[in-house]
Amino acid sequence: MTAESRPIGEPGIAELPEQRVAYINMRGPYEQFPEAIHRLLAWIESAGAQIIGPPGGTYKDDPSTTPPDQLNWDAWAPIAPTTPEQDTNTDGIGVISVPAGRYASVLHKGPYDGIPASYGLLFTWLAQQQIQPAAPPMEVYFSDPAETAEADLITEVRVLIM
Repeated sequence: MTAESRPIGEPGIAELPEQRVAYINMRGPYEQFPEAIHRLLAWIESAGAQIIGPPGGTYKDDPSTTPPDQLNWDAWAPIAPTTPEQDTNTDGIGVISVPAGRYASVLHKGPYDGIPASYGLLFTWLAQQQIQPAAPPMEVYFSDPAETAEADLITEVRVLIM
């Protein structure tokens, strides 16, 4: 069952295929995401790559224990698999293939500042299932905040599992 077919707030597991992504590595507050994704999308367009899915972010540090200016994270967008891989350039932008795998996830509906509750729900469920995360968590943004009311935003919280 895919995350998109589960009810909001119901954790589950899905097998996801390999995916090529363009990313920009960032250091600093997560509130920089709009600026980071704007820079990344401009690079994707200039490179002639095709975006094939909703953008996301991978969050490598816990903001409750890491100072905002030291947070390490990536903003990313899935692109056509024919796009060549590229090492990170001087702007922190690169292209990689994310391997296929099993992911636990939960859908969140509403403002972004409510997403931490969905992390709590997902990680509590993982602990109850005795499942260990195998990588930092990600968020996939199914809604464009410029076109969607804050109360209607849909975000998937996702983590690769062992």
